[in-house]
Amino acid sequence: MAKKIMDGNTAAAFGALLARAQVLPEYEITPATKISELLSEFCAKKEMEAIYIPVESEHSAMAACIGAAYAGARTFEDSCSHGLALMHEMLHTASGMRLPIVMTVPNRALGLPWNIQTDQNDSLSQRDTGWLQLYCENAQETLDTIIMAFKIAENIGVMLPVMVVTEGFILSHTGEPVEMPNQKLVDEFLPSLNPAYKLELKNPRAFGALVLPEPYFKMKIDAQRAMERAKRVAKQTDKEFGKIFNRSYGVIEKFHWQNPKIALVTSGTITSTARHILLNEKGFEDVGLLKIKMFRPFPDEGVVQAIKSVEKVAVIDRNISLGSGGIFCNEIKSALSELDKQPKVFGFITGLGGVDVNPEIIKEAISYTRNHDLAEKKIVWLPGEMANRKWQIANGKSPRTRTQKENKFPTGQASSARDRQITNKKSGKKSAAAESNELLYSGHSACQGCGLPIGLRQVLKALGPKTFGVFPAGCSTMLIGIYPQSALGIPCIHVNFGTGAPSASGIRAAIKILGLEDEVENILVWAGDGATYDIGFGALSGAAERGDNMIYICANNEAYMNTGIQRSSATPFGAWTTTTPLPAFKSVAKKPLSEIMASHRIPYTATASIAFLDDLKRKVEKAKAIKDGLKFIEILCPCPTGWRFPSDLTIKIARLAVLCKIFPLYEVENGEKWKITFEPKEFLPVKEYLKLQERFSHLTEKEISEIQEYVKKEQQRLKKLTEVFK
Repeated sequence: MAKKIMDGNTAAAFGALLARAQVLPEYEITPATKISELLSEFCAKKEMEAIYIPVESEHSAMAACIGAAYAGARTFEDSCSHGLALMHEMLHTASGMRLPIVMTVPNRALGLPWNIQTDQNDSLSQRDTGWLQLYCENAQETLDTIIMAFKIAENIGVMLPVMVVTEGFILSHTGEPVEMPNQKLVDEFLPSLNPAYKLELKNPRAFGALVLPEPYFKMKIDAQRAMERAKRVAKQTDKEFGKIFNRSYGVIEKFHWQNPKIALVTSGTITSTARHILLNEKGFEDVGLLKIKMFRPFPDEGVVQAIKSVEKVAVIDRNISLGSGGIFCNEIKSALSELDKQPKVFGFITGLGGVDVNPEIIKEAISYTRNHDLAEKKIVWLPGEMANRKWQIANGKSPRTRTQKENKFPTGQASSARDRQITNKKSGKKSAAAESNELLYSGHSACQGCGLPIGLRQVLKALGPKTFGVFPAGCSTMLIGIYPQSALGIPCIHVNFGTGAPSASGIRAAIKILGLEDEVENILVWAGDGATYDIGFGALSGAAERGDNMIYICANNEAYMNTGIQRSSATPFGAWTTTTPLPAFKSVAKKPLSEIMASHRIPYTATASIAFLDDLKRKVEKAKAIKDGLKFIEILCPCPTGWRFPSDLTIKIARLAVLCKIFPLYEVENGEKWKITFEPKEFLPVKEYLKLQERFSHLTEKEISEIQEYVKKEQQRLKKLTEVFK
């Protein structure tokens, strides 16, 4: 069997391909995005006989998995962190209905504060949802485990979903040699899915119906028994896999185990570092390594049998159950609790938020365990110095609030650039930024040529400093800055992806009840197209229907640029993205979101462009003057990285989008009065706009003509709206 260099995400995608997964509902999230991209590419190139569904949220992704599994298809998904948390209720549904779905989870820390690096809290926070959890050490194990996971999940004695857990960036993005299993051998090992129950016309049944207390209780007993059976099935599956492919992993693994006095317990990639120490360094002859692969169901019998004779147990957790301790450590203590004579257990927590777990940290854990009869504390933090540092752990900080040193609350406040730029310390003179009343400062981390800061700077100028900002996850998270600094001169909060509008609703209610309406003039939501068109659309619609007073700006760069250029429902027809790879470019038109918002009869809806700043400024000022209801403005913000054009063409392309009437500028008052605010003197052909962007370079003359005709019809329809609704 041939070996290839691949990272953990690639291994996961190939695992799904080799397992012949048939339905692939996907919503991209860092660091799992490459899996989605590869699966879409496999489908586009007909390398995988499957259907790829680019849904609008992780909640919908798991819902689609559930629907596909009910219908009898082998189903695969990947997610992590906030995406995994968002699908929480659907995880219960999948396990409650005993559906054999497999999902890979490249661990990523949960916010807020935002962090995209690894720790295990995202997967472990779902430990009670009824999913099996298998933790992988390397890319080879990831690929193999996904294949085995389907066989375990589909076993008639189990019929439960499985998470195959890797680690974000450390494993997901690290290349290593991986042996590719032969497809014929995989097919022999994992036959086609033939579920015991599914949706069938010849046998009509209702799945997921309301049940009374007694049958509900009985179903949970059955699920628990299935979990217990899963231990045996997993061992047998691993044994069968080993016979065919000459690789096996077990549900636990003992390594360097010669009657050890100390058992070092690890999971995931930390195991590889521990192996290296025990194999290559002296002084650890009395230490044995126990790797925990299966966390749910927890292999308590095997763990107890392995460590009951050692003197001490050192458990290294890359996670924490706040208020309790390390989650693996707690499980081990529970498993040992029935022994009359128990080894002494030491719990170490390290690696949270991606902090590197290097050999010195592991040796520190071993040394501490060796030199103490009992742990001095319930939790031992590693490295030890970490617990003694004073941190501001993530509070965004306004330019006119107290200094960092005065902040007593460890919630991660980032100091504003205004604090740093307001005065020159030597001369005492105000900076140019302060003199010009800028509220977005230089030094931010947007890409060269990015349209977002151009738009945001103008919006903030128009609104002024008496503004609270709400920023859902997206490119602007990076634009504003990484702790401990902020590029903004207004108070703001970073919020979850789809929660911009309801977060602003909460702020508005608080301002009213606290009597701050004269002090705070505006609440601004600045969100990308993914947060607006897709995952946050329902919440935005709700705020519009309620008439909550806010200014909602959709900074539209027509794809999920912050996660790597994946398609959104704002992506136009014909565009290449990493999840609409050639030859399968975006085959449907973008959602007409501004028209949809106007149909809510909100006080003000408008489109704007960073190439027409006077028009943009006037529209923001008009929205600001309206004191009731939700005001919505969509700003086209070209993205050189995602649209594939030189960074000095940003404004030109934004202007051409308007001149070619691909992105018309208009406004709507109360859903009734439509007005085109800029009418080009001549109708430039769309080709002038398309030819400058590599994302459209594959289009044929016929396809360009189709786009031209579509734009013409849309322009005619818009004119009719302005004539009918004057």
